Amino acid sequence: MGQTTNVDGVLLHASHSHLFRGARLRAPGTAHFADPADVRVVFADFSDAGAELRRAEGTPAWMLSVESYRTAAGTEIPARVWELELMAPGAGAPEFKVLTRRPDPVL
Repeated sequence: MGQTTNVDGVLLHASHSHLFRGARLRAPGTAHFADPADVRVVFADFSDAGAELRRAEGTPAWMLSVESYRTAAGTEIPARVWELELMAPGAGAPEFKVLTRRPDPVL
């Protein structure tokens, strides 16, 4: 029987040192997603950033707002908002695929 993990305050493991269309994020165990959920994204180079995961209004997509961070190589990555697709919901460890970067907010 799998471990049940509440994703609120849990890690999402990214497939690369930064996010881009097609990148993957995986949560440990099986999960029940809070909406919104505070998460920590751990990138493939072991850099990390705080983030908020929430459902997009009116669509099955999820939105991930990632705080700015620095990669292990020293590259500064600004805060960004990403649209995600939940892959095979309910089938083991949750995995998201990055669909697109959302426009930066106008200040």
